[in-house]
Amino acid sequence: MSDRFCIAPSTAVNVAAYNCDMYIIAIGWLWVALMMAVTESNLVAGILTFTFYGLLPCLLLIWLLSTSARRAWRRQNEMAEEGEIPPAETADDDHRKTG
Repeated sequence: MSDRFCIAPSTAVNVAAYNCDMYIIAIGWLWVALMMAVTESNLVAGILTFTFYGLLPCLLLIWLLSTSARRAWRRQNEMAEEGEIPPAETADDDHRKTG
C-alpha cells in the first residue's frame, strides 16, 4: 500500500503514508469497542461503552501519536514559505497526479 511513498524517507508524503498505515490499529480497536457496546444490556450503556472505551481513547491516541507528524508538516511548510525548499506534496496531490 505505501510502497509508492517510500522514495524519499524525509518527505511529508511518507509521514502521511505512515499515518494511514497505522490507522488500522484504531479501526480494529473501534470495532472491538463497538462489539462490546452491542452486547450491553441497554442503549445508554452501549453508547457510554463505545464512547469511553472506544471513541475517546482512540481520538486521544491518534492525536498524541500524530504530534510529530504535525510538527514535521508545519516545519516543512514554514521552510517552504521562507523559500528554502519547495512546498510538500500531500498524498492527495500525488493521487490526483497519477490517478
